Amino acid sequence: MKKKIGAFIGGVIVGSLLISGVGFAASDMTTLEVYQRAIKFMKDGQIIEGSDEKYMYFNGTENVPASLIYKGTSYAPVAFLGKALGHDVKWDGAKNTIILSEKNDTKEMEMTVIKEDSQIPTVINTWVKSTEKTRVTGSKTYEGKTYILFRSAVAHPGYGYEITKVEEQTDKVVATVKLTLPDPNMNYIQVITYKYALVSINETDKPVVFEGDTQDIMGNAQDR
Repeated sequence: MKKKIGAFIGGVIVGSLLISGVGFAASDMTTLEVYQRAIKFMKDGQIIEGSDEKYMYFNGTENVPASLIYKGTSYAPVAFLGKALGHDVKWDGAKNTIILSEKNDTKEMEMTVIKEDSQIPTVINTWVKSTEKTRVTGSKTYEGKTYILFRSAVAHPGYGYEITKVEEQTDKVVATVKLTLPDPNMNYIQVITYKYALVSINETDKPVVFEGDTQDIMGNAQDR
């Protein structure tokens, strides 16, 4: 029983993923009597269509049945249902494995780089100034804007930080941090200084995480 069903999954459902027509060993194939039935698929009250042709699924090459019945059990292409539920679906031919993972749509957000105290409300300015001698990776929302702050230690005042981009993902906001290098023609006093980068974006309630040059000279780095 298990062997037959496994062959069915490999030959029919996984076949919807194998656009190039990867073959299977003859010993792994079993002929089964299956039935095509006109089944509708719904998600959150909305009908999911797999093709312009009703009750079919377009597998990248041609329309195939969106559902089959075998011994009272309904079968559908993994790619069809997986993607409809918001997952990425991949086929690993070397391991004969279907890989499903959460889709993480990423969208770059508009941001305003803030360099002058006069550009921010007093409450945000007070928050920024309260962090002058500490490492901070955080955000604060005020009056429709979310302010993202990265502050960390550098070896001398010639170094600095900037936030180069902010991206919104499914469950979080990611701020990319870049360490700016000193002018090679300048001499700097070697004294630990806490430099910061501050940007604002439209208000978000998602947690903000930082990536890029997040490790300071003390070896501190944000856990991600």
